Amino acid sequence: MPVGRRSTRPGVLSPLEGGPRGPRAELMRPRARELAILSAMPAHPLRGNPWALRLSDAERERALGVLKTHYAEGRLSTKELETRAEDIYRSNTRGEVAVYLRDLPLRGGRRLILSWAERLERAVLRMHLFTYATANTSLVGIWLLTGQGVFWPAWLLIPSTALLGWHVAASRRLTRALGRRR
Repeated sequence: MPVGRRSTRPGVLSPLEGGPRGPRAELMRPRARELAILSAMPAHPLRGNPWALRLSDAERERALGVLKTHYAEGRLSTKELETRAEDIYRSNTRGEVAVYLRDLPLRGGRRLILSWAERLERAVLRMHLFTYATANTSLVGIWLLTGQGVFWPAWLLIPSTALLGWHVAASRRLTRALGRRR
């Protein structure tokens, strides 16, 4: 291609225009038609608003089960249960159902928080164990490579082992305490 001329093929830039060149250059660039199709497509509902998703029959039945439970616990009157049930059967989206359950307390919220706390605690313990193993293995390796004089890695090995033992014991106590409260 002569210098200073533009490419006549769509999607291929000349060296003066910058961008990819060669036989694979056309495969790497999105074509204008593909870009037009993608820009004309509506965004996925989950990206914008998850409450705008349509309601399934199983979700509708689950919401009715929640209403029945709150009715049995005395939070709803019979008339209020009937009107909310009718409204849930007529609703089409998750957001519409959430309106009828908004003023009722969450069931299982405590269990959710406790399971989150346990997962967080296990993750912190794993990170502590990994740090302990990495640091002490590195120090012992350096000690081995430098001639094995006095065992100086013990200055870190002993206190860090005690700290890790305390962390494991505290973790078990916390897990048992949380388990008893369920």
